[in-house]
Amino acid sequence: MGMTITPIQPESAAGAAKELLDQVQEGLGRVPNMAKSMANSPALLKSSLALSGA
Repeated sequence: MGMTITPIQPESAAGAAKELLDQVQEGLGRVPNMAKSMANSPALLKSSLALSGA
């Protein structure tokens, strides 16, 4: 079996993850599951947002 990554829900996020998920919510009007999963590593989510121009 593979590894499972538990998405971080915006309501329970803290610190950098919360700030980044709030940014996604403001930009898209929702938080996609991929962003919730990437929030486990705020550096990954931040890099992804930078690449996408969000």
